Amino acid sequence: QDFNKMTRDVFSDVTSWFKAVPGLMNEIQLLAWAHRDESPFIHAVSSNHSDADGSGVHVEMIPRSFWDADPRFLETYPAMLRDQLRLVFDPPSFCPTKLYFFVMTIHSLQHSR
Repeated sequence: QDFNKMTRDVFSDVTSWFKAVPGLMNEIQLLAWAHRDESPFIHAVSSNHSDADGSGVHVEMIPRSFWDADPRFLETYPAMLRDQLRLVFDPPSFCPTKLYFFVMTIHSLQHSR
């Protein structure tokens, strides 16, 4: 139970941080809308969670033609993500005008002594 609470807390912190970056959610939504016919996977990445203005955030739109078939996708992302994306986009009930898929990642730099 402690692990589950910690996981929820981390997810909540990451989500809150990204939502606080000015204009970021609008950019993600605009990318999703503009590329809705391409089953886009949108990934927002930051290396520095103390960067309050979001200047270090990189947003990437990856169309299905790349994430579904190109072997280079697996150089950066696990095969499991490809499977998850198929589960999201393949059902006939998926409506690209109402739903989109994005991931937020904060890479923390750790120093060893």
